[in-house]
Amino acid sequence: MAVIMDLEKLKQLNVLYIEDELDLQEVTCSFLVDFIGNIVVANNGEDALSKFEDNKFDLIITDINMPKLNGVDMMRQMRQIQPNLKIIVTTAYNHEEKLKELSDAGMNEYIMKPIDFTKLVETILKITD
Repeated sequence: MAVIMDLEKLKQLNVLYIEDELDLQEVTCSFLVDFIGNIVVANNGEDALSKFEDNKFDLIITDINMPKLNGVDMMRQMRQIQPNLKIIVTTAYNHEEKLKELSDAGMNEYIMKPIDFTKLVETILKITD
């Protein structure tokens, strides 16, 4: 019963998903659409920041290496606007130094690429609790 209630909670979320790799973006969105109430997609940090300034999001799921504005700088700018924002980073980096930089920029949690979708849902539930 608790799992059903948790999944219903996800249907209330407004999520901004940022990924410049279009194949991964499409696969992830097609998975998340079954769980998340509203998903707005951006292809790069600059596009994401523009959409972020025009909307109120409960959660950001973002890549780091993107054209126009990288994820670290984008997260820092978003945190200035909305300090309590929840952010999950999808990354291929697991170096301690890089993870510290991401944490300092405002990351709450990270998911290693390739994305394990079960872990992604569990992480969303964890940080939006």
